[in-house]
Amino acid sequence: MKTNSPKRLPPPHKENFFFSALDKSFINKIGRKTGFVSRSDGKIKPVNFVLSFIRLTSHGFKSYADWASELSLELKGTLTKQAVEERMNIRTENFVKELVQQQFLRAVVKNVKQKCAKKFKNIYCEDSTHLNLPEELSSHYPGNVSRGKKMAVAKIHSLYNMSKNQFAFLDIHSFRKNDQGLSLVSYNYLKKGDLIIRDLGFLVLSCLKKFAQSGICFITRKKYGIKSYNPHSGKEIILTKKLRLNGFFDQEVLIGESRQKMRMIAIQVPTHVANQRRRKAMKDRDKRLNHNAEYYFLLGFTILLTNIEKNECSATEVQELYGLRWRIETIFKSWKSIFSLQAVIPSKCSNVHRINCIIYLMLFYIQIFQQFYRKCSDGCLLQLSITKLAAFFKRHINWILGQNKIQVSHAMIQSCYYERRRNRKNAMEKYFKVVT
Repeated sequence: MKTNSPKRLPPPHKENFFFSALDKSFINKIGRKTGFVSRSDGKIKPVNFVLSFIRLTSHGFKSYADWASELSLELKGTLTKQAVEERMNIRTENFVKELVQQQFLRAVVKNVKQKCAKKFKNIYCEDSTHLNLPEELSSHYPGNVSRGKKMAVAKIHSLYNMSKNQFAFLDIHSFRKNDQGLSLVSYNYLKKGDLIIRDLGFLVLSCLKKFAQSGICFITRKKYGIKSYNPHSGKEIILTKKLRLNGFFDQEVLIGESRQKMRMIAIQVPTHVANQRRRKAMKDRDKRLNHNAEYYFLLGFTILLTNIEKNECSATEVQELYGLRWRIETIFKSWKSIFSLQAVIPSKCSNVHRINCIIYLMLFYIQIFQQFYRKCSDGCLLQLSITKLAAFFKRHINWILGQNKIQVSHAMIQSCYYERRRNRKNAMEKYFKVVT
């Protein structure tokens, strides 16, 4: 018999802004595929496991008891800390690792390309950041040695696509796998016409040669001690003499023993920046470096290597493009100082599966945030601060979980925009100035 009772309203998550990125069926499917769910009536569902971790980190908790408490709220039942501890195994590690990988694939397929430079298809920034782990895991993640103790350190290696506001990859390695050893990893993600911006640590000349041969543009810092030669005479270029005469350098040169042809640019930095670099170099604990007068003089310049021709970008434009690398530094800062990535790692733990689960879950959380940032920034990218949005996201995650896009966007506009300053451009204003 039909009645006049109102239609049942759809569940809140159907219109929820957060749940549009956090797909329940997608997470549960991966949980079944990887063996996280061994039977259909398992008490801890994959999506509840992920959501409880997001709530846990937003509250600044990290113990098994706290995690069990959050899971109990998700499941609307009672769960012991022993039940969570039993879940810290290889199956759970495989589940969250697969979740991160599949989320990358979904983001790439669904993403909409943002406005980019006319000269480049995509602009990428490559960098890495470190996480200190409990010293009990030094055999799994060997790090440096401090005061006779072997430290455990994990490295998160990343490639960030600034044109699409998303990560191409986030990989976890041991601290001992240095940046130079990872220099070719990004090659598989780049295409002809792309630009990659790198820090000094990734400088490997053979890798740059491969980029150039594939039509990939690059900008990187020049390492002190790598020699440069005149492409016509073959004689070594004494850069200090050139800079003392002109205070500027922008020429095609041959770099290294392989005499690889590329463009070298040297631009003087402000005095306070040069002095800051020199003070840092003087405090360097590695006395083997033996910094000389030439080294300290060159610290007064930004010296870049690139394969971008002069008729495509001036020296100043190349320097401004390299300055975009600070975007990824800002993102790393939001991870560590706002999302407290380091703080969620237990101070003492011998279970490597638990640590790996936490790291991969945190990377998944960051992926969801990046999608959130991209969706929020539609139409207002110039005004939106990623650090303010990260703070808003962490502080109000429980409220966000129950709201739709209009409600979240309105609140975001009120609290996450850059402050208007006449004498200084914000990060995204600098980006669009360079690429357009």
